[in-house]
Amino acid sequence: MPAILVLAVTAFFWPAKKLHPNTDPVVLGQVSSELPLADSVPKLKAGAVSFETNAEVALAFDLDSNKILFEKNAGKPWPPASFTKLMSILVVYNLVSPSEVVTVQKIDTEVVTPKMGLVEGERIKVRDLAEGALIASANDAMGALARGVAGSTDHMAELMNLMANRLQLENSTFRNPWGFDQEGQLVTAFDILTVAREFLKHDDLKRYVSTELATIYSADGVFAHQVQSTNQLLSQEYIKGMKTGFTDEAKGNLIILYQKPDGPHFLTIVMGSENREADSQALIDWILTAYDF
Repeated sequence: MPAILVLAVTAFFWPAKKLHPNTDPVVLGQVSSELPLADSVPKLKAGAVSFETNAEVALAFDLDSNKILFEKNAGKPWPPASFTKLMSILVVYNLVSPSEVVTVQKIDTEVVTPKMGLVEGERIKVRDLAEGALIASANDAMGALARGVAGSTDHMAELMNLMANRLQLENSTFRNPWGFDQEGQLVTAFDILTVAREFLKHDDLKRYVSTELATIYSADGVFAHQVQSTNQLLSQEYIKGMKTGFTDEAKGNLIILYQKPDGPHFLTIVMGSENREADSQALIDWILTAYDF
């Protein structure tokens, strides 16, 4: 697949709607002109206790009413860790068909774990690399996607920042496609929420982030790669994704998609956590206890 140069792809990115945080009356920018009905907005129960978290950053957002349910430092720039892969894959899916094939190069495999075990010379579809990068947070898959689509990881970072501009992310900058700690690579929870909502518009990507275990094959079926989700909360009935992250600077990051049929439908984001699963679980439990949906 030929490399795609930065200047040649500007027209491929759609003009996204502004999703700007407004914590009074705790509604994040509407994506349609119709406001939610009054009785559809989650309401704090009388006597509900306040919530505190040890995570440096936290945000909870109701996807049906566009209401912020909780926030702590949600506008504070923080290292994204592998949340970055959501933006990287959004770029990929807006440039090429998921059925395109990438040939793995040695440089793609020379990254730190987690990896899905790609082999130099292996030919593998874009959708399958995305699946590996999202389920197992595989850095070799992300490197192959970035190089195969953008020509280099540096060019991919430029495209990611172009996408950030199109999404009107005001306080986020990307330096590499994996989420490795790098000076200047910072995001806010508000901006990551915008990325996550855009990401969830793709049904196949939504399916990948809800998958616990999968076997991924090369385009010719010669190579098989077993991948397991890094999201330890996925085994719970109503948790449907989305993405983990960890680096020394970021500490633990975790986005959770909670969706109950005919019930609550919300996202939680924690960043800078010493125990991302426990902090996310505590936030989810509080929302389900404190709010009437």
